Amino acid sequence: MSDETVKINDVEYPVSELTNEQQYFLAQVNDLRNKTGQLRFQLDQLAISEQHFSKMLIESVEGEPEEKTVN
Repeated sequence: MSDETVKINDVEYPVSELTNEQQYFLAQVNDLRNKTGQLRFQLDQLAISEQHFSKMLIESVEGEPEEKTVN
């Protein structure tokens, strides 16, 4: 049976040989990496949406006829 390993500073460690505390730290690191990836994904979506709505606003404003002032 192949044991799961983790690479830390170019050294492979079997996860089963880590202490409970070390396994907890590893779980925290993995969870934070996953959350960071999800947040980057969401940030990309938000940035594209913001750009699209900004473009729509500009086109809407520039597409309206200018009001003429009476002198």
